[in-house]
Amino acid sequence: MSETPPPAPQTQPPQTTAPGDPGDPANPSQAESRFTIISVVQGIIAVFVVAMLVWMWPRPATTNAKHSLDLSTDPNMAIVPEAEPAPIPIAGVTSVSGIKDGWDHPELAGLAADGKPETSWRTASMRDATLVGGRGYGLVINLGETPVRVRKVVVTSSAHGGQLELRQPADGQPADSQPAGGTLLGALPLSNTTAFNLDTPVLTKQLVLWSTNLPTAPGGGFRLMISEVQVLG
Repeated sequence: MSETPPPAPQTQPPQTTAPGDPGDPANPSQAESRFTIISVVQGIIAVFVVAMLVWMWPRPATTNAKHSLDLSTDPNMAIVPEAEPAPIPIAGVTSVSGIKDGWDHPELAGLAADGKPETSWRTASMRDATLVGGRGYGLVINLGETPVRVRKVVVTSSAHGGQLELRQPADGQPADSQPAGGTLLGALPLSNTTAFNLDTPVLTKQLVLWSTNLPTAPGGGFRLMISEVQVLG
């Protein structure tokens, strides 16, 4: 009895994957390319969404400010110039001389501050302008018991030339006993109007006008003549 051979096993053909199929393990670049495209699209969408949110976000109102340097002067910050000197009342005037010879005419001293330019205090007429041996003539200007700030002294006279000194007596030193002492504030030749402008104001109760070099008098000779004294501060 013959044996029937067993049936031959059936073989199935191998499955083939079409090129470009993402399931093809032999073609990974295709999958990566698709992933890259998706990522780029998502990124573009995200950027667009953020841009829209920024554009739609409410903004505070702004003004166009000009950032420029303004060099104009603010009238409220302007430097106020110092006021012009104002007259200071004169309490009294006395004459003084280096040697008590009576030629300083003490009885006329008040005429130098009486407000009348036509009147004047004057010394006796001298033959020489230069006084030696301690001689000299002048006026002591009393400004009261309280020191005042002096910025200017104006003297009017009809005599010309010579030299007139403006002095501040030392503290506690009587001006009539040492008229040439203290601090020299200025020295000028006499003219119709002689103005002593003090660069640094002084605080004082007295001033001295003093001369040892007499001016020329209108009628000849040499004498000190003062019509008016004005003190300003």
